[in-house]
Amino acid sequence: MRKITIWVILLFLISVAQAFPLLPSQYYGTLTMDGYYAPPGTEVSIGTSNTEICGSTIIQRVGYYSISCNGDNPSTSIIEGPKQGQVVEFFVNEQSTSISQEWKEGLFTRVDFDAESKIVETKAPEIASFEDDIALIWVFLGLLVFVIYRLRKVYAK
Repeated sequence: MRKITIWVILLFLISVAQAFPLLPSQYYGTLTMDGYYAPPGTEVSIGTSNTEICGSTIIQRVGYYSISCNGDNPSTSIIEGPKQGQVVEFFVNEQSTSISQEWKEGLFTRVDFDAESKIVETKAPEIASFEDDIALIWVFLGLLVFVIYRLRKVYAK
C-alpha cells in the first residue's frame, strides 16, 4: 500500500512539473528613432516571423523600453509564443525593424537599436515675433514706474 501511495505522489508531481510554462525572456535597452531617443507613447513589440506578438510595451521614459516575451508551452497544443532557439523580431509602432534575436528561455538581453520613423511633414505653426514681446515689456515697465511714482507721492505726505 505504501509503494502505491509513493508512486501516485510521484506521478502527480511529474504531471505538475510538466504543466509549468517556460520562463519569459526579458529584452531591454534604448530605442532611438532617426538618431533621437524615442518619445513616450512609442510602442515596441516582439514577435515571431509569422507575426505572432509575444510581448509589447509602450515607452514611458524617453528612449528606454523593457519587454517580457513569453515562450511556447510545449505541453499544450496552442502556440503561445516562440520556441527555444526561434528567431524573434522587433517592431516599432507596428512596423518591422531589421532587429532580430534568438529566443532563449529566462534570459535578460540588452538590445539597443535605431528605428526609422515614418514622420509626415507638417507646416510649423507661426510663432509671435520677439519684437511683440519687447513692446509688452516696455509697457509693463512704464506702468511699474508710474505706480512707484504715485506711491512715493502718497507716502511722502
